[in-house]
Amino acid sequence: MLTAEHLTVKYAPSDARCALEDVSFTLGDHERTALLGPNGAGKSTLLLALVGILPALSGSVRADGVTLDKTTLAQLRQRLGLVFQNPDDQLFMPTVFQDVAFGPRNYGMGEAETAQAVDGALASLGISHLRDRMIHKLSGGEKRLTALAGVLAMHPSVLLLDEPTSFLDPAASRRLQTCLASLEQGMLITTHDLPFAMDLCERFPVPLAGKAGAGLHPPGAGLGGGPAPGAGVALIPRRPRMRPQGRLRGHFLWSGAAPGLRPNQTAPAQKLFSSTVSDAFPPPARV
Repeated sequence: MLTAEHLTVKYAPSDARCALEDVSFTLGDHERTALLGPNGAGKSTLLLALVGILPALSGSVRADGVTLDKTTLAQLRQRLGLVFQNPDDQLFMPTVFQDVAFGPRNYGMGEAETAQAVDGALASLGISHLRDRMIHKLSGGEKRLTALAGVLAMHPSVLLLDEPTSFLDPAASRRLQTCLASLEQGMLITTHDLPFAMDLCERFPVPLAGKAGAGLHPPGAGLGGGPAPGAGVALIPRRPRMRPQGRLRGHFLWSGAAPGLRPNQTAPAQKLFSSTVSDAFPPPARV
């Protein structure tokens, strides 16, 4: 379980604006949640703050009973596995095996145990054949899976995935989705890929500019709980109750019941969001 309480982050103490302000939430065991929202809403900032890369001005983070501070960084990062948006920011060793093995070795595992962890992580993603491949010879999709394998080798309880489908073609995106769906870890995923999120995740909170209550719910309620009164959040029901089937002249066509709509009725996308969210997270351009 992952819990944040009253988390506030600034990129510099002198900044007038907070990147995150008084954010509190709980992510339950094995829960998969996609964090939607416009650029600048604080989604990536939240992930970086959860693992201590960006220090919080105030508030706390707790994962599986370990509270984040300077003395527990190593323990917490074993429990929370962060996969960066760009795999080139995460891969730095010459070969796939060496890169995936870096975390276990750094945490003091013996060579036999490290090899077992690496082989298990690669096998779980179906990329055992890449074990001895040079990193610079991998495709974008293979790099993404290798970066994920490096995190899985540490056996985290929660995966933090920053826009995992960015830079991927549809086939690679589907392969990644299949791999993630087979994993037992809880997941907090930031993304702009709505079909990917709706197929994989249970809930879809939409934060607004890092403000408190904007899509992230109080501890105990879970990210999948209902929004607090007045919160700037749209929670989209999980499929198959609602699933986009395409667009028709700037409208979304839904195959199931959406809020305020009859099945298979077309409607402007903003009708599916609260008025607050639709202002900050506008629908796609008309076609």
